[in-house]
Formats: sequence, C-alpha cells, structure tokens
Amino acid sequence: YAGRMAQNVGFKSIYVSGGGVALSNMGMPDLGITGLEDVLVDVRRLTRVTSVPALVDIDTGFGASIFNIERTIRDMEQAGAGAIHMEDQVLAKRCGHRPNKQ
Repeated sequence: YAGRMAQNVGFKSIYVSGGGVALSNMGMPDLGITGLEDVLVDVRRLTRVTSVPALVDIDTGFGASIFNIERTIRDMEQAGAGAIHMEDQVLAKRCGHRPNKQ
C-alpha cells in the first residue's frame, strides 16, 4: 500500500530500507536479523504493484563472500529492483543510525 501511495502522489522512486523491512516484518530495529529472503519478499511485493524504480538497501550483501554479494545482486535484479546500495560495515552489521557500529 505504501508503495502505491508513494507512486500515486508523484514520487519517482521508492526506497526499501533494511530498517523498514525489519520494523515492518519483525517489529524490531535493524540489528542484522533480517535476511535476503525477507528483503526480496518486500521488493517483489512492491515491484508487482508499482511502476517506479525501487532502490534497495542490501545491507552488507547478505554474506561474507563475494559469491553471496553476487547472488544477492542477481536475486534483486530478478525481483525487479531498480538499483541497490550496499553498506560497508564490519560483521555483525548494525543499522546505520544505531550506536556501536563499525
């Protein structure tokens, strides 16, 4: 609903935040508990009902190796994400506005 509302009032793109996914789906702050599939579910829901591009927060790529990052990007493309951004943090990651992150 929020994606359609944003599009209908004229926004040219939608942002899918890691914090938004954690709060809306788990009722908790973004402390690294959501996984790739949690984000993909929301991206697929948005891209099915909107025509504006979605910029998606892919945290630290959902894994410790370049192969995890590659899979994440491929999955985001298939889900219809218009763009992604990746955080550069030491594992275990914390939300960008939470204290004690590196």
